[in-house]
Amino acid sequence: ATLIFVVLVLMYVKESIHYKYLTFFEGVGMFLSGGVSFGWVVKKYQFKIKFIGVKKVCSYLHLNWNSFVNLLLPSTTGQLIIFLVGVLGVPTQVSFMQIGVKVSSMFSTFNAIITKVVYPIVNRNKQVMKLSRFALITIGFVLSTSMFLSSEFLAMYWLKLDVENNVEQVVKMLKILSLIPFLMAVISAYGVNGLLVFYKDKLYQKISIVATCIMIVLAFLLIPRYYFYGGAIALLGGRVVYAILAYVLFKMIKTNV
Repeated sequence: ATLIFVVLVLMYVKESIHYKYLTFFEGVGMFLSGGVSFGWVVKKYQFKIKFIGVKKVCSYLHLNWNSFVNLLLPSTTGQLIIFLVGVLGVPTQVSFMQIGVKVSSMFSTFNAIITKVVYPIVNRNKQVMKLSRFALITIGFVLSTSMFLSSEFLAMYWLKLDVENNVEQVVKMLKILSLIPFLMAVISAYGVNGLLVFYKDKLYQKISIVATCIMIVLAFLLIPRYYFYGGAIALLGGRVVYAILAYVLFKMIKTNV
């Protein structure tokens, strides 16, 4: 999907006005890769496709609602704050907020991969939980430090911003958001590879909802006054609450266990 997106961008995006095609190209990449993957799985495992009915779909959604919320909220938080910056702040600064979200997500990706790799191992053997926490948090600290120290380089050379004021603004925002990879590592260590391992998915769902609500409240308070800086602080505030609640509640249920 990423390769298709990059090829389309290189082929068709020649001027700044072509930015409007980026989302479409990303959708094309996702659609083609998803379609090919789905077709391959159906053919390889000889699945039969049939309509199971709305009632059964609703039943599945009801039974797995906690998992649905736990997947939905963390994955859409960044897009939500970008949207709020456009609605509550200055629409032309949405691109700055998007840069911050994309860069912090880029630095958090490695930890997200480690989380998915470690999760089934921790489920089978809870003795390695402590080691996995140490690894995740250490990697998160290194990634956050790297993002903070490289913010000026990213803004000036990688992002190729040619207006000095824009560079300064983006650097400040990246430094604000540089704590997010570490916070995501704490969430992974004590939430995904902690609470969920002990089947506390309902508790984890409540943490996700509370953290998201606090982020939205902060966004409404800060964005109208501080614009995309307010968006960055709101996003960071939501992640801080997320990480603290995951840590504290994991310690509580671990003590009880």
